[in-house]
Amino acid sequence: MKRGGEVGTGTFPSTFSYNWGDGVVFGNYNDFIAFTATAEVFAPRSGMFEFTIGSDDGMKLSVDDNLILDCQWSGGGSYASKSTQVQLSKGKHQVRLVYYDRTGGAAASFDCDHELLTWTETVQ
Repeated sequence: MKRGGEVGTGTFPSTFSYNWGDGVVFGNYNDFIAFTATAEVFAPRSGMFEFTIGSDDGMKLSVDDNLILDCQWSGGGSYASKSTQVQLSKGKHQVRLVYYDRTGGAAASFDCDHELLTWTETVQ
């Protein structure tokens, strides 16, 4: 496992649920791989919004550089998910996911309130 090395780049859909099992996650890698994914979301109103992440082996989710979910490997090596609600102000927010897989099965998922992913045009 080479820390900080770049294996490649790609895009994910707005929400996703991948289960690679023991197969290839990316390129020729099926173990000891990680990725960072970033996105910008738009809150159409101020209020509470739900985020859910899942992983085998670990994943962290930050919004506007604040860690809101930490789904770390607990030694069991099985898929686990966590959810939380976050107070967001109306407007744009940065979302950052960090995922890693050690060995064995690999899975990763992300979901959030879908109104964060829908742009609406407003008159200003």
